[in-house]
Amino acid sequence: YLGDGSVVPSQVKAAMAVSVPCDLSGSAKALHTLKNLPYHINFKWGLVSRLKLKQKQFPEAITKAKIKTIKTLNDFDEVYTSRAHGFKNAQDYYEKASSLQFLKSIKTPVLVLNALNDSFLSKNCYPYKEAEQNPFLYLETPAKGGHVGFISWNDYYYNEKRALDFFLECK
Repeated sequence: YLGDGSVVPSQVKAAMAVSVPCDLSGSAKALHTLKNLPYHINFKWGLVSRLKLKQKQFPEAITKAKIKTIKTLNDFDEVYTSRAHGFKNAQDYYEKASSLQFLKSIKTPVLVLNALNDSFLSKNCYPYKEAEQNPFLYLETPAKGGHVGFISWNDYYYNEKRALDFFLECK
């Protein structure tokens, strides 16, 4: 949103994104790896379960037969996500909906916090080059934090404290 050419309200002074799959295609591939199999199975099961409920509400939009073809998260994006949002297929969706392409156009301070041990993120989800070239884009890549984990020993999560600090810096 902040880099897609939309008019940004003056009240928006800064933004932060945590565990960002900047490259949806790369993240989709990462979710299909063996180390992410438990997550893959759980996510797919949840998405397909909800899709079955939607199918009952809107039987003309998607058939039971189409739902039965979904074996992976990529299949889900191919059968449902891409089509429901006007894309040709999953790859078209991954390409056009990825935030990576919009990072260079951001003109509002944005902090992207992506842990290096986030198994859902691919190499392209760490936009080092874009952050170097855009003075409004800040990339922080701590060694640990997993996917939206950032657990601390204190009564707060690191990402929460970092967000507060960043927003105060941008005030």
